[in-house]
Amino acid sequence: MMAIPVNNSLPEGRWLALWLAFFLSPFFWPYIHGTATAFSLLALATGLGAAAAMWQPMWKRCNGMVSFPLVWLVSLLLPGFLLLIMEQVRNPWGLWQQSLFMTAAWLVFAFSRSQACRLISSHRWVLLLAVIGHVYAIYAVMQWFDIRPLHDVFAGRLFPFWSQAWQANNLAGPLAQQNLQGIFLCVVLVALFSRVIDATSNRWWLWWLGCLLPSMNLIGTGSRGSLLVFIIGISLVIIVSRHRKLAVMRIVPALFLGGVLYWVLYGFWAAELASIAGESGKTLVEAFQERGIASRLMIWDLCLRLFMEHPWLGLGLGNLASYSAEGQALALKAHPEWAELGLYTQQAWAHNSILQLFVEAGLIGGAAILVVYVAVSKKMVHLLQKRIQPTDGAFQGCLGCGLILLHGLVSVSMFNAFFMVLMALYAASAFSTTGPTDA
Repeated sequence: MMAIPVNNSLPEGRWLALWLAFFLSPFFWPYIHGTATAFSLLALATGLGAAAAMWQPMWKRCNGMVSFPLVWLVSLLLPGFLLLIMEQVRNPWGLWQQSLFMTAAWLVFAFSRSQACRLISSHRWVLLLAVIGHVYAIYAVMQWFDIRPLHDVFAGRLFPFWSQAWQANNLAGPLAQQNLQGIFLCVVLVALFSRVIDATSNRWWLWWLGCLLPSMNLIGTGSRGSLLVFIIGISLVIIVSRHRKLAVMRIVPALFLGGVLYWVLYGFWAAELASIAGESGKTLVEAFQERGIASRLMIWDLCLRLFMEHPWLGLGLGNLASYSAEGQALALKAHPEWAELGLYTQQAWAHNSILQLFVEAGLIGGAAILVVYVAVSKKMVHLLQKRIQPTDGAFQGCLGCGLILLHGLVSVSMFNAFFMVLMALYAASAFSTTGPTDA
């Protein structure tokens, strides 16, 4: 594959401004029918705009750059459209919507691939992540205490997000779910800690201070999957570091102080927070003890049973909810004890990205997502063997993409439009057509 020379005169400041708009999009989705759709469309629009600004026409000349990703996209979308032609799709809108989201994410990958490594490896990108991480964390604390200063300004008008206490418990932040807030903070923190352990930096302590509030927010979400993924991610950062003892000595105190900050806030205002959050607010310890694990097993069981009934083309992208009642009946018949869970609702998500695509896109779609997991894993092994710096753009891209993929094994993050765009950008950095430069 022929590499493209990097044009250092490209306006990176404009890229950062456009990606800032993407990161702020959760605050400003418009008041239209279907809040989730509005949230997703705004994230896709801002992400596509930012990626398009990074596009270089020369990337078309690189042999093999487009062919395989394009075949991958077609293999992912083809089963659903075959079902549509055969009129075997129960929810055509769900199919069109999910296909649109995946195509948009693919375009983000294609547009940004020639310059993503340069962007992700830059100090300014990490600084942007630090700022956004703090904005998300501060907003989460405001939610925690039910502080809505702009409620009277936006209530029921242009931006409904500001008029509602979106999950005021669990420090869920602007992403409205603690799991989503948690995995985003994982991506932020691994980038920040990579700068903290950079032995050549004289200002590492500034990055270290920048880790405290996001660490507090990550711990406070009580997201099991996010914390487990973060442990894996930060372990890889330490492994690739050339000064592992120094890395541990800088990372552990920051995480400890983040935990102390959370427990101080929770300890002093526990009663008030409980009155705000009600019974739904749970600590991390309670999260591991709740019935959510059994619920997840039931969802996976019903998805496996649906896949066995529709193995070749699947149900169609975005169509799991249309079949979930049938799957639940089969699961409860095999496991009557799960009836106590009370999950008599439509399950739109398998909470496992591989299982989701196997059940909705059949064997072809399932194989397509397995290819992604294998490719990212091989890339990470290759980078670990090269012993590159933790701040390297390819490593950060592979790590960020890998964290979202891992989280997708136990959550719905990979099928959220915001994280589709973010994962596409980091994948573009991991498999960039150019190497990083000082930026």
